[in-house]
Amino acid sequence: MSVDSPFFQAHDLFEFAREFHQLGGEVLLVDEIHKYPDWSGHVKAIYDSLPDLRVVFSGSSLLQITNQKADLSRRAIIFNLHGLSLREYTNFVHGKDYPAYSLEEILFNHQEIAGTICKDIKPLREFRNYLQGGYYPFFLEGESFYKLKVREVINHILEVDLPLVNRIEPRQVSKIKKLLYLLTTGVPFVPNIAKLAEATEISRPRLYEYLEKLQDARLLNLVRSQGRGYAVLTKPEKILLENSNLMYAIANEVNAGTLRELFFVNQVRNSSTIHPQLIESTVELSGQGDFVVKGLYTFEIGGKGKGFKQIGGVIDSFVVADDIEVGFKNKLPLWLFGFMY
Repeated sequence: MSVDSPFFQAHDLFEFAREFHQLGGEVLLVDEIHKYPDWSGHVKAIYDSLPDLRVVFSGSSLLQITNQKADLSRRAIIFNLHGLSLREYTNFVHGKDYPAYSLEEILFNHQEIAGTICKDIKPLREFRNYLQGGYYPFFLEGESFYKLKVREVINHILEVDLPLVNRIEPRQVSKIKKLLYLLTTGVPFVPNIAKLAEATEISRPRLYEYLEKLQDARLLNLVRSQGRGYAVLTKPEKILLENSNLMYAIANEVNAGTLRELFFVNQVRNSSTIHPQLIESTVELSGQGDFVVKGLYTFEIGGKGKGFKQIGGVIDSFVVADDIEVGFKNKLPLWLFGFMY
C-alpha cells in the first residue's frame, strides 16, 4: 500500500497494521512512507507491539527518510536503492540476464568479460544511450519526456525535500539551483569555494553545508583526497553530479572528460554503498592518476588514446578508456565498470 493515498488522511497507520495483523497479515509493504506524519514513530510502535508482523517500507525522499530514521535504530536496516547500473539498464532493454562482477574480476579478467558481452550487444551504443537516459527506471515509460521527468526530480528535491528537512528559506532555493548549474557546466570541478560563494551569493559555511546536503540527496558526488577526514567544513577536492542523466537534463552541452569521471565515480560508489557508510572513502582522489579505489587501485580516466604517462611506476594502476570495446593488459574499457556489483 502507499500511505500518500487519501485513505491514510483519515486512518491511523499503526491501527491499520494492527488490524491487518489480527486478520492474519504477515508482511506489510508500505510505499512513500516519508509522506506520512511521524512515520518513524508508527513503524517503531508496529515493531514493538506486533513482533510477528514484518514491515518493509520504502520512500522516494532520501533526505526525509534519513531525517526521521533515528527512532528506528536497532529496529530497521536502511538500504540505499541507487539508480540503474549500465548492466541493469542493458538487461531491461534487451531482456538479458548479464551477471555482475566484482571490481577484481573486472580488473584482472576484463578481456574475457568484455569479449563475451560484445558477442551479444554493441556496448558503446548502449553506453551512450544509458548516459543520456537510462539511470532512472522511469525511462521504461518512454523517452519523449524523460529529461523533463529528471528535471522534476531535481526540482522536487530542491524545492520540497531540502526546505522541509533542513529549514532552508525559499529564497535560498534559487541560489542552490544556480550553484547546481555552475557545477554542471564546468569541467571536472575542482572547486574554488570563494568564487562559488561569490557567484551564488551563498556564505562559505552555508555553501559547504549545501554541498553536503546535495550529496545526501544524491544530486552530487563529492570526492576528497586520499586519507582526508570527512567533516562538513572539509573542502571537497572535486565535485561531480551524481549521475550522467542529471547532467543531460540540466546542461545543453556536456564536457566529455566530466562525463567519463562522473560515470566512473557513480558506478564504483554505487556498487559499494548499498548500506549508508559513516565515511565515504570508496573513491578518493589520487596524487598520481585520477582516482584511488578502496585505497588499493589507481585509475587514470580518459579517451581511447589515453596512455600510462600519469601513472607510470604506480603499483596496481590502470587506464580506463572511453570509446573502446575491449581492453588490453592494464587498459580497460570505461563502459565495463557499469557491470560491477
